[in-house]
Amino acid sequence: MKIELDLDVAGVRIDQPDDLESLSIVVGAPDDANPARDAHRLGDVIERLDAGSLRGDGMVAINFEMVRFLAAGQVDDGWDSEVEALMALAHGRGDLDGEGRLVVPVIWPSSAK
Repeated sequence: MKIELDLDVAGVRIDQPDDLESLSIVVGAPDDANPARDAHRLGDVIERLDAGSLRGDGMVAINFEMVRFLAAGQVDDGWDSEVEALMALAHGRGDLDGEGRLVVPVIWPSSAK
């Protein structure tokens, strides 16, 4: 699953919501966004959308209620139980933050490299 954030318009969309094995936050716009210059914008957009919070290590602690809202109508009835299993596995691996949110990586545009 990819949660794509547009920093220009503070927009969010979800792609491949059934793929819970490769969850990430993708910065889709602007094309030249990079963590050194735009991390503060990313943090602002994430908070404004109630999507979670940007951590000091550059990862995002994701609010799964927002993910459920975005995935509604795109996933089958068993998706919620798959999410619960993912969260239990993440808990066992220590991949949750202090508030029980899943910590996921951020993928910046390739042109920012």
